[in-house]
Amino acid sequence: MGTEAMLETVKQTIEDYHMLNPGEPVLAALSGGADSVALLRALLALGYPAESDRDEAFCRALCERLGVPLTVERIDVRAQTAGEGIEAAARRIRYERLAATAQGTKIATAHTADDNLETMLFHL
Repeated sequence: MGTEAMLETVKQTIEDYHMLNPGEPVLAALSGGADSVALLRALLALGYPAESDRDEAFCRALCERLGVPLTVERIDVRAQTAGEGIEAAARRIRYERLAATAQGTKIATAHTADDNLETMLFHL
């Protein structure tokens, strides 16, 4: 299914089941998996506001309260896919930016068991 067809299906489903009103804010649960990334991108493409600004504000406030420096970067991943899928490109860019920011310092990342399985399958 192409992007346009998928967007039309999402739009029609939202309308058929009266899930959202046009322009209504919606909190999209984003795990980083292909399904939640597709949902977020579809909602944005269809004009529904996202909550990423609220998440960023929370992270800024938390780091400020804890006295931890924070670096925030907004990157158009789609423009940098280099022939790979959006999720793979996002992962690659995330680790490139972490390495550049760390400048040789060790990097700690959090993963769930599902993330580990996804990484293993990705490498296969």
